[in-house]
Amino acid sequence: AVSAVDAVATAFNLKVAKAAPVVNVLPTSVPGLRHLTYIDLFLPGIIGFTILSTPLFGMTAICAEYRSRRYFKLLATTKLSKAEWLAAKVVFHIVLLFASVALMVLTGIVIFGLKAVVTPMAILIIIAGTLEFTSLGMVLGIFVRDPETGAAIANAIGFPMMFLAGSFFPVDAMPSFLQTGARLLPLTYINEGLRATMTFGTDATAFVDLLVTLGFAVVFFVVAARGLSWKSR
Repeated sequence: AVSAVDAVATAFNLKVAKAAPVVNVLPTSVPGLRHLTYIDLFLPGIIGFTILSTPLFGMTAICAEYRSRRYFKLLATTKLSKAEWLAAKVVFHIVLLFASVALMVLTGIVIFGLKAVVTPMAILIIIAGTLEFTSLGMVLGIFVRDPETGAAIANAIGFPMMFLAGSFFPVDAMPSFLQTGARLLPLTYINEGLRATMTFGTDATAFVDLLVTLGFAVVFFVVAARGLSWKSR
């Protein structure tokens, strides 16, 4: 607002003095540069939110239901390992998430003129993120015995990440202590990686976020596969 008033005052003074500006600023565009809009910054965060919520809440609920209905005891009588069962759930959620992402991107292009691009790096981040939160949902499932407890635990873990990891609000706009906390949340790196590759085209930055996401995913997968018991507790 101050700069706008200053510009008007400067133009008025020049007109009164019958003088011409020494330097003129002419707006121009850079060839090949995408003109980004709010949706280009917002959609990657929504994709990250979906990567968090769909497998995390889904897997926690599945584990709770399987335990309450004693389905895990039936699985114990088969040759299926816990790692194989978890891998099957990861594949299911990957397919589900890609269908959701395709619908969101199509809606963004048709209605909002989306210019962000789903790059190969974005696909890798989506796959790694799905593995990460499917595994985390199974880790939470280790501690649940009924659907109500599962929903409460998933909400306690998921909702803080939704609002602090940059899905809806930029992390840089938060107070410094919240920014520090956001760096501890796995969803932060998914959101930042997706924005880096889809919106700004900086795959080098996104690659670092991909590595962090894969690190979280491997840890959660190993803990889930080793920690979950087929036996009802």
